[in-house]
Amino acid sequence: MNKWFIILVLIFSIAHLAQAQPLIVIDVPQEYFEGKPGDIIKIPVTVRNVGNETAYNITVYIVGPVRGFQYTMGAISMLEPDQNTTVDLAIYLKDDVNAGTYDLKVVGRVGALLFEKPIKVRVLTVIDYKLDVQVEDRYIYGSDV
Repeated sequence: MNKWFIILVLIFSIAHLAQAQPLIVIDVPQEYFEGKPGDIIKIPVTVRNVGNETAYNITVYIVGPVRGFQYTMGAISMLEPDQNTTVDLAIYLKDDVNAGTYDLKVVGRVGALLFEKPIKVRVLTVIDYKLDVQVEDRYIYGSDV
């Protein structure tokens, strides 16, 4: 009797160890984006569940500098194993953002697990000239000066 009980306990403990938590993979179609101050950069993010458990309450967001940027986030309520879905994120480049190349991360979170994908955003320089002409005297076209 004790032998069967021990075997049964071992089988259930091994079967429980075979289960894994959900694992997600984040895919971004390109790793480099660019825009000017005032632009909105759209980033489609594909999230795939490669684990053998259903993933619940997945959040996808962008981590990067705060000054001059605003980010959106996306939420996925449920993702079955071997299933994928696309979330559209946006980066708002404010008017006061400095030109340059910034390293950002697209992050997917399931429970306490974080999955990251690095991207680069290049903010272009806006060159704005204003022409101002001031003259002292008035000359008629065609007359001698």
